[in-house]
Amino acid sequence: YATDSEHSIDTVLFLNGIPVLTMELKNPLKGQTYKDAIEQYLTDRNPREKLLSFKKRALVHFAVDTDEAWMTTCLDKLGTRFIPFNRGHEDGSAGNPPIEGDYRTSYLWKEILQKDSLLDILQRFVQLQKDEKTGNERIIFPRYHQLDVVRKLVADVKKQGSGHSYLIQHSAGSGKSNSITWLAYQLVGLLDGTEPLLDSVIVVTDRVNLDKQIRNNINAFRRLQNLVAWADSADSLRQHLEAGKKIIITIVHKFPFILQEIGSNLRHKRFGIIIDEAHESTYYQDTSPKYSALRLASYISSLLKITCLLGSATPSVSDFYLANRNRTVVTLSEKAKSSAITPEISVIDLKDRQSFKKNRYFSDPLLSAIKSNLEQNRQTLIFHNRRGSAPLTICDHCAWQALCPNCFLPLTLHNDRYLLTCHTCGHEVPVPHSCPSCGHPDLIHKGFGTKLLELELNKLFHSATIARFDADNDKKSNLSTLYDDVKSGKIDIIIGTQTVAKGLDLPHLATVGIVQADAGLSLPDFSAEEKTFHLLTQVIGRVGRGHLDTAEVFLQTYQPNHPVITAALRNDYAAFSAHLLKSRQKAFLPPYSYLAKLSVTYKTEATVLKHIRSLHQNLEAFATTLTQPATPATTTTRATATNSAHLAESATPASAKSPLLISPPFPAFHEHTSTGFTWQIILKSSSRKLLLSALAQLPKNSNYHLTLDPPSLL
Repeated sequence: YATDSEHSIDTVLFLNGIPVLTMELKNPLKGQTYKDAIEQYLTDRNPREKLLSFKKRALVHFAVDTDEAWMTTCLDKLGTRFIPFNRGHEDGSAGNPPIEGDYRTSYLWKEILQKDSLLDILQRFVQLQKDEKTGNERIIFPRYHQLDVVRKLVADVKKQGSGHSYLIQHSAGSGKSNSITWLAYQLVGLLDGTEPLLDSVIVVTDRVNLDKQIRNNINAFRRLQNLVAWADSADSLRQHLEAGKKIIITIVHKFPFILQEIGSNLRHKRFGIIIDEAHESTYYQDTSPKYSALRLASYISSLLKITCLLGSATPSVSDFYLANRNRTVVTLSEKAKSSAITPEISVIDLKDRQSFKKNRYFSDPLLSAIKSNLEQNRQTLIFHNRRGSAPLTICDHCAWQALCPNCFLPLTLHNDRYLLTCHTCGHEVPVPHSCPSCGHPDLIHKGFGTKLLELELNKLFHSATIARFDADNDKKSNLSTLYDDVKSGKIDIIIGTQTVAKGLDLPHLATVGIVQADAGLSLPDFSAEEKTFHLLTQVIGRVGRGHLDTAEVFLQTYQPNHPVITAALRNDYAAFSAHLLKSRQKAFLPPYSYLAKLSVTYKTEATVLKHIRSLHQNLEAFATTLTQPATPATTTTRATATNSAHLAESATPASAKSPLLISPPFPAFHEHTSTGFTWQIILKSSSRKLLLSALAQLPKNSNYHLTLDPPSLL
């Protein structure tokens, strides 16, 4: 191939005389591996030769031995980055599993490089992406795990037809955005005979920046240019469909309006829906009428034969359990970058005060890492999921406590404005100079939030550029406005709540500090452990994404041996889900039951108690008419991952006692708010029909509030 030497390459594949792929092949039995092939490309192959030049001839270059395969789409001598093209093991580890009687990399020529397969990759996967700001270009060639997932899903949709649901479990940094792009692009190209199987594919994301990224990726496919649109309302959805748009992207807040339009005016159309970050609580509407957008999507999908695909790195255990039972789970477990590394995680026990000699909030190892990052122009992210400065203000003399007059909840101190604020109703008052009860001047503030952490870090690192991101930011200081500064590394220390825990890919980020990892575990709610696991795995996933050669996580906790903490440290979703499903089964909670929360709110406590007791008596009377425990629903058909109609195979001891379990009346977590006092009753049953029948016995009243399938009981 060379014009200036006699260099040759082991294998070149041509398409109609045009070279599209090169391979250097090595045999470990002769003392050489894929690493020697990579070295050859880096040192002995001139990237200026036409065959090897970017965009001029071959699109991808493989370094292969009998055990592993690696690839790159751009040769740049020592600046070249190869990434693995391996199948991965079932346990998520790298490399290729053994194949009886064959080489581990035999899938490459027996599957991937077969004529039809390679033509499919070139036509439907390979694309040229251009950075809008820098103008830099790169060729995207799919990794094996991306190719495998997309092909499996597309083949199953083609075989089964529309109307089925799937759960896509991906890991952080697995190249999800490109996979969504390829999936949407190929689904709209499926045919049912001579007609399109799907009229349009709707992609739902929870982040505007991902929406833009997917749009740009899809537009890279020339035959789909001008066929991609963004919908922010039912009207715009209708307009885009009339204009022939094939892929429509929206964000979660607009999704319910689109579902309503599909269910009412577009029932004759056939859709595919791809839902990103399906575990997010934002898919649940907490205002009346209360409902889960995922459950609504599931119901409409089964009713109108819509194909529904849910993506999540940490899916809800209910979705995961049901999808596993019905074999509708596919995984994206490999990292998108070869340089991605596993973070080095240090667990600091908050009970060990010897680790906190320099500061009461930040451990000594964490402070040392921040200092080192500042010296090397690297970023640190500090995560704490509580905003404000201090959540508790009390008198050290008489124990008076600053409470909201509307909600009877503690007021949170905000040091920057020197106000006490209620995070439930928004009530604000200035901080008193002395105790309003006894007049004593010694008021103390306990606990801490992100504002206090910001203040402490400014004291410790005077020259650092520090930014805090939480719900207290105004438009000028929020993450969307300052995103470029964060990504470019201009901000040295990033402090934030769950705002910074997801969706950020920061090239300069070296360290994550989690100030109190178990803060959410103490909440009296069945979803507390699940939410904590989601947050921890997401924030840990911000580092080790392949930009730097170092990645550190400092996790501070009072409970270092808690199963949720240990599973999050290992990113072990299987262990976490097994732990949680076991406890859910004992407590007869989803996915082993249906839940309903009945809340009653009145201005006076006496009135609310009168009504809640009467409702409880009515429900108990109905329960006495039931003789046999309800049998958990089973099915042999494919299940919708979010449709809780498919429950556990066997009744738990709790469900065996009674077909309907009714809790005693108890005060709500936020018992007193500006609307009055709230008490509630929780109902559980393995039969949704029975649950609805019980609720139908209750009188109608605007002060009674019913929530089916509540994501939380707080």
